Amino acid sequence: MGPANEQQSVIVTLAAGTGGYIDPQYWMTNTLTKESDVYSFGVVLFEVLCGTLCCTYNRNGRVEKTFVPTWIESYEQNKLNDVIFKNPTIQPLDQSSLEIFTDNAYRCLKESREDRPKMAEVVAKLETAFERQEFSEWEEIAKSADPPLRYRSKVELRELLTKGVLLNGGKTVISCYVFNQLL
Repeated sequence: MGPANEQQSVIVTLAAGTGGYIDPQYWMTNTLTKESDVYSFGVVLFEVLCGTLCCTYNRNGRVEKTFVPTWIESYEQNKLNDVIFKNPTIQPLDQSSLEIFTDNAYRCLKESREDRPKMAEVVAKLETAFERQEFSEWEEIAKSADPPLRYRSKVELRELLTKGVLLNGGKTVISCYVFNQLL
């Protein structure tokens, strides 16, 4: 552990953790840095994206297979959809949101620590991806409303949704309380 506000922080230690999450640079240097945490977080982002853990384990609890190299290769070959959409529980995402999210996760997994983004940048990109996904979902609700909602801006759409809308041919009402909880 080290101070969060330090410009440079290096910890020399024998780390304990799950193989799939550990910064590859750690194996060469036995040094953990803030960028090591960024790498581990990138693994978690891909787990969320793919709906699966980064590793499989054998009966002894040891890592049997790690999916991180497959995820990186799939991203680099523009075949990430083959990995993401294998899980039928994953709902379709807004394309611009998906691109921001996957690029963000991929950059966290760069081999060189210097090439990885700062955590503040990762968080900012995630916020942008989530905002775009959220707006896409709002647009779907607006199209499904009876009658369909007409709006000129994101702010106007938000105001319309907070007032409540009718869906399913007027049989379902989504109240402003629900949207205020979402917003």
